[in-house]
Amino acid sequence: MLAAGALTGCSTVEGIVAEQVDNATCAIGSGVIDQVSTNVSDAIAQIQVDPSGALNTLETARTALAAAGATAVEGSETADAIAGLRSTVDDLIALADDAVDGTSVDPQALADLQEQSEAQIKQLVGIC
Repeated sequence: MLAAGALTGCSTVEGIVAEQVDNATCAIGSGVIDQVSTNVSDAIAQIQVDPSGALNTLETARTALAAAGATAVEGSETADAIAGLRSTVDDLIALADDAVDGTSVDPQALADLQEQSEAQIKQLVGIC
């Protein structure tokens, strides 16, 4: 009986610690979220005109997301949201990389990724 109570206590402490770490991630990440949002919007606007510039901007966003994600508790809502946005940024990087190589950017794919990134940024803002 005592062991079960001790395990419950550990789970509660673990949950509290995880929540505090995620809160810290959000505190650190709020500036990152704003910067990534700006970077992604700017890159989407310039990807067809200046794909190299868009690529650099997106790589900066990916680096910022990687740093923010490194502080989040694995499997937490915050970590999952950061990972989702990072995946979308990776998809945008692939489009920009193709554009640098001379491939035309598919406007529908770009619009879909823009919509996806906006929803993911909104989700992150809601979590934090």
